Amino acid sequence: MAGRALRPVVLHRLLFCRNAQLQKSRHFLSANYRCDETWNKRLENPLVSSINLGDFYYDLNQKYRHEGKVSAIDVDLFMNRIDDPNAEGVAEEVEELVRHLRRSPETANTLESTHYAVVRALLDGGHTSVLMQLLTQPMMYGLFPDHLTCNLLMHTFLQRKEYTAAARVASYLMLQEDFGPHLTQALALASCYYYITSEDNQPWEDYTPKVEEPKEEVKIRVKFLRNPYYDDHFDLKEPDHLVGKTLAWASPLVGGLVGRSCEVLGWALYGKWDELEAALDRLRTGKEHIAASVVSHVKSLIEGVEDGQVCEQLISALARLEAADSGVVEQDLSSAITQLVQEAAKEAEPLDIKIQVLYLC
Repeated sequence: MAGRALRPVVLHRLLFCRNAQLQKSRHFLSANYRCDETWNKRLENPLVSSINLGDFYYDLNQKYRHEGKVSAIDVDLFMNRIDDPNAEGVAEEVEELVRHLRRSPETANTLESTHYAVVRALLDGGHTSVLMQLLTQPMMYGLFPDHLTCNLLMHTFLQRKEYTAAARVASYLMLQEDFGPHLTQALALASCYYYITSEDNQPWEDYTPKVEEPKEEVKIRVKFLRNPYYDDHFDLKEPDHLVGKTLAWASPLVGGLVGRSCEVLGWALYGKWDELEAALDRLRTGKEHIAASVVSHVKSLIEGVEDGQVCEQLISALARLEAADSGVVEQDLSSAITQLVQEAAKEAEPLDIKIQVLYLC
């Protein structure tokens, strides 16, 4: 069974349990998780504090123009020297230097601290668009934040109600096929869920570089033509497919009512009807229940399926689950997800903070 949900835009946002819950700020991690005091101590290092950012940027830019490379250590020093991420031109300078380093032979020597410093500069300066540009194009920029940094990103974006950015960080983890420890898994699931259930999301921008078409037709002789290939992973562009696949993959790691409900929702958003039907039948035979709100949303998505036979099979699978004992239960999924993340944060924070302090010192 194959196909995609061609659903109206009005169905893009879920109608369940959203109004009261989404008005609240998301407080998952404590203020200590940012390790601001330790992070700010980097400026006490004479090697860092003695740098004049304006002059240093000019020198690095000139070196790249003349030699075609920049030093990984110099770029790291520049990123760590940024003490006012809100200053004019900071985001543009960060983007340019990271891009130059990626195109330089020195990219192999990029320091782990550079990734963190870049994220902190753009995150603290509110440069979400530039940060998403770097994160969603790893081949061009070489930005690979670790799990603790991703936790900070998702938490901050959820607090700011920037659900699109939070979901994009979660989808980055999916594309890397590495959801990390339990806290990262829970935050990824929460980021996707709140993106789906919000009606006031920022646009999902496409940061893929635009290739200009040649003015004149150019013909190139080749031995053979490759068949078009779609890998259904890195080639994913539709927001619902990215978020859906992220939910479908992360949810089994979380488990429980939240995990089961979000997995079903994920397969439906992803448009993978075979997997959705299998998940519904597995829940029915295993006598496991899911949230009624998810069933309502999945029904809305199924209505957009063009293949009549596929649509009937999915409706029947949902009906069988609803008819089963304890197949569907009334559950405030938003509150359950919030509680899940808060419990994971309470357990993980002490060790995570200790690791960050040791790393930043």
